[in-house]
Formats: sequence, structure tokens, C-alpha cells
Amino acid sequence: MGAQIVLKNVWKIFEKPKKFTALQDVSLEINPGEFVLILGPTGSGKTTLLNVMAGIERSSRGTVIIENRNLADLSEETLAEFRRRNFGIVFQFFNLLPHLTALENVMVPLLVEKELSIKRIRQKAIKLLEELGLAEKLYHYPRELSGGEQQRVAIARAIISDPKIIIGDEPIAHLDEESARIVLDIFRRLNREGRTIIIATTHEALVRMLQDALTKVVRLRNGRIANIRVLRRR
Repeated sequence: MGAQIVLKNVWKIFEKPKKFTALQDVSLEINPGEFVLILGPTGSGKTTLLNVMAGIERSSRGTVIIENRNLADLSEETLAEFRRRNFGIVFQFFNLLPHLTALENVMVPLLVEKELSIKRIRQKAIKLLEELGLAEKLYHYPRELSGGEQQRVAIARAIISDPKIIIGDEPIAHLDEESARIVLDIFRRLNREGRTIIIATTHEALVRMLQDALTKVVRLRNGRIANIRVLRRR
């Protein structure tokens, strides 16, 4: 089985408001079912790397191949559809829609796809939220949820479309210790179920906290890969 994610000599240069090179000559391969931690200080390029992988940002130079598709060959419309089908994205600041309940927030991705009935989407969303310990929070709005609860809603929203790849950008940065443990356990379970997990963080402690699950630790510095540590093969 070949690599699921291949980056070859990838650069990302932002021209505005001031020219800035966020990624420099990055090459990386990630296989299906891996659990990868991207580690580096603030400003090292972690978020940009995740965005380039998911096609949220186009690379300036180099090649990005996901599931054997060269992202440079895809139109914006095709790329958006490809991203919806292959990626679940968990943001640092949750990005929940404040005027929707937890249940409605989780339903949104499948409502956009319009492939299932509203009844089936609702059933699937309820099941996910129940599995994540939020059965009593279905009709709560984001402002009525704790940080940990909001993050679990965000995870449910990210995985409801059954994506092959789940990426998290500082997914526990604003959580208390207990909430962080719950969220990391969810990522472990998703990985055991066969999903590829990629988490970007500034926190060195995550290497220890996830040592039983990680396959690679990728260290970024000034937009370059400083080191790739392979912990186990997948």
C-alpha cells in the first residue's frame, strides 16, 4: 500500500500584506492509518502545513498528492468536494456556528452534501454525540457548553462524513486537563478504527501523552522540517 499523503519539495509563500515564506522545501510522506504529531513553536509553519495538505491553501511550489490525486490538477470546486470527502478538520478555536445547537452543528457537513435524508443525518449525528458523551447536550448552543464539550462537538462534526484523514490544529490548546485527556482518547480510538490522524501542536508534552499511539513526530522550525522521528511502522 502506497503513501496516502505525499509532499515533495513544497513551498508556501504569502505575498500579502507582506511577503513571507511559511513553508520551505518540505517533503513528507504519511501512510494510511498513521498517527502523526507535527511539533514546533508558534510561527514555525504548522497550520500552513495542515492547510496545504487539506487543500485549504495551494502550495506555491512543489507537489501535494493526497489519495493519489495531485491537488494542483483539481479545480477549486473539485478540490472543495475532495476535501469534504477525505478530510475531517478540527480547529483550535472550535469554529462552531453560534446560532446552531450542538446537534445542528454536527449535521451541517452532511446537509451540505445532500446525499442522505435529514432524518438519517439527524440519526447519525445523535449517535456520534452520544458516543462522545454528549447525549444530554444535543440541544445546547455553543455558549452553553464547556471548552471540552465544544471540542467534542467539533470532532463529531469533523468525522460525521467518515473522512479517511483527520487533522487537528492545536486541538487541546484551550482545554483543561480532563477535557484534553478525553479528546486525545477520542483521537486514539479513531486511529484504531483505521483513520489517519495528524495533529499540529506547540506542546512537547503531547509526545509523551500519545507515545502509545504515535507513528511519527515531525518537527518544524522556520517553515522547514528539522527532524522526522519514526516511532513505529504502519
